[in-house]
Amino acid sequence: FGICQGCPIQSAADEDKFLLVCKDGPVFNSKEVIL
Repeated sequence: FGICQGCPIQSAADEDKFLLVCKDGPVFNSKEVIL
């Protein structure tokens, strides 16, 4: 039910913000995250 907190990825729009990205979860535009 979506409680995984294991993959924080830095936001490209706000470098102080991190987004939770999961291969089985939300899909992000590649321009929105710094990999």
